Amino acid sequence: MIEVSTPLRLPLGGGGTDLPHYYERRGGRLVAAAIRDAVRVSLSAAAEPPAPAETGDGGCGNNAARRPADDPWLAEALRHLGAPPDLRVEVRSEVPAGSGLGGSGAALVGLSHALRLWRGERPAPRVLAEEAFRVERLLMGRPVGRQDPYAAAYGGVLELRIRPDGSTIARRLRLAPGVLRALERSLLLADTGARRDAARLLAEQERAAGRAEVARAMEGIHAIGRKVGRCLESGRAAMLGVLFRHHWDLKRRLTASTSTAAAERCLDLGLAAGARGGKLIGAGGGGFVLFDCGASRPRVERALAAGGFRTRRVALAARGSRPIAVARTARSAA
Repeated sequence: MIEVSTPLRLPLGGGGTDLPHYYERRGGRLVAAAIRDAVRVSLSAAAEPPAPAETGDGGCGNNAARRPADDPWLAEALRHLGAPPDLRVEVRSEVPAGSGLGGSGAALVGLSHALRLWRGERPAPRVLAEEAFRVERLLMGRPVGRQDPYAAAYGGVLELRIRPDGSTIARRLRLAPGVLRALERSLLLADTGARRDAARLLAEQERAAGRAEVARAMEGIHAIGRKVGRCLESGRAAMLGVLFRHHWDLKRRLTASTSTAAAERCLDLGLAAGARGGKLIGAGGGGFVLFDCGASRPRVERALAAGGFRTRRVALAARGSRPIAVARTARSAA
């Protein structure tokens, strides 16, 4: 048996510049943080009994097992990754699908990692990230970017610089311990309750990319990616909320379906309670709002709970995809 844990991610600034329709013209730059909420992938020989299914959703989570027999996305991903047909595969996520936390990218990195371990390999993070991107974007035809698989594979607080040819420089930001602690004390996720199809929203945003107002908004988002990295490395983490507000103002301009009434109400409640800034994360259309609260986090949590929104605090993950169980017999079964 092999089990791999792969972190989900928070986009801190510059999200969207990792999509080919943007970086092929202007290059991309963004900052993302891996979090301890994770996707777990387990592999075992078909003759072995399956692991017991977990129940309950862990607060905002969703630990129900996904298996290829009843999950077409997973079955297709395994086919493209070259998984042996007699392999038992299960995928569990600690947050619901469609939440904007990079679940499909993390799942593909985890699947690639687990399969390579099964074959006796020890893959580098870049190999995992590029394979996950290639499979989902080029083979499965989903309009995804490079942020999610890179954050999942590398972990930490990561800056990505993407050249027009797609070559990607991944660098962990040099952050003082106090900055990391400040981030964990300040950041808060609030669930809007809505789930969305990220592929549909991203495809819509790609179709709108040629409009002048959308191009101007994306240039502003690109600049925010640079500013977030500089602020964090210089110890000015308190600026994050201001940049979140600016990012969200720009992102609303991409398409009419980017925002929702629930997201706007959630943001209004959090800001009125003292949050320094916030934004809907991922492609938009639902999922989680990310707040930078500073010392006001307890007050923001109470206000959101009173408004019917479930919240979860953020714990950052220093490591990317990692094995948590590797049985000696698994390699011999390959």
